[in-house]
Amino acid sequence: MKFKFDYSQPLVAASIHSGHKLTKKLQRKINVSDQQRFAEEDPFTELLTASFGNSIQVVTSRFVADVNRRPHRFIYQKPEDAWGLAVLQQPLNSSELVQAAGFYHRFYHKVEHYINRLLLKFPVLFVYDFHSFNARTENGYPDIMVGRSNLQPRFYPIATKLQQHYQAGYNNSKQVILDGFYPGGYFPRWLHHTFPNRVICIAMEFNKNLFMTSPTGTLKQAEFNKLKQLVETSKPIILDYLNEIS
Repeated sequence: MKFKFDYSQPLVAASIHSGHKLTKKLQRKINVSDQQRFAEEDPFTELLTASFGNSIQVVTSRFVADVNRRPHRFIYQKPEDAWGLAVLQQPLNSSELVQAAGFYHRFYHKVEHYINRLLLKFPVLFVYDFHSFNARTENGYPDIMVGRSNLQPRFYPIATKLQQHYQAGYNNSKQVILDGFYPGGYFPRWLHHTFPNRVICIAMEFNKNLFMTSPTGTLKQAEFNKLKQLVETSKPIILDYLNEIS
């Protein structure tokens, strides 16, 4: 876990699925190849957080403990937990389960600590929750999804502003939609429940085809730079909105 907070702005960027690291013990129990894990992780989303003064990055793979799942489901123990993948060759023992649970709960303890400190300075915060997804086919999938599924309706206008910002940034050549086929994870729900009306968290899902050669491939640098620029230029939009509602 990497937490960087300079408390300079009411903006936080999170890449909670960008990690790929496994412990050596877990490597021996994992039944999923590095390539398969990489396809289901969100590589390079950590690079979108680099320009933010406040950022959260999980460097450990979601296959160790998925902090975007509820407390009773954060370990992929069955194929239905992980897109049909039989993740474990053998079940985790009690010590390994305790270790994974410790990681999961430390993450939320740290997030709560840093957000509470930031709220001492600002009345309302915005959290960018960066993710990526696999387009299983070339057509029929959007390029960007701006999630509202766990957002209070009173905050919908900022989601619409972000959608319009990305759409205009690509000169309407990309499909940018509100919501989509992912219902949103536990992380934004926890933030909204823990800090009601004081934290706005929106999950932003980017199609891997937008900036990668394939779901398990390399970065398309020019395309990624464009996306990163649009993230950067969204900051004044968010800050203006926070000032309006504060």
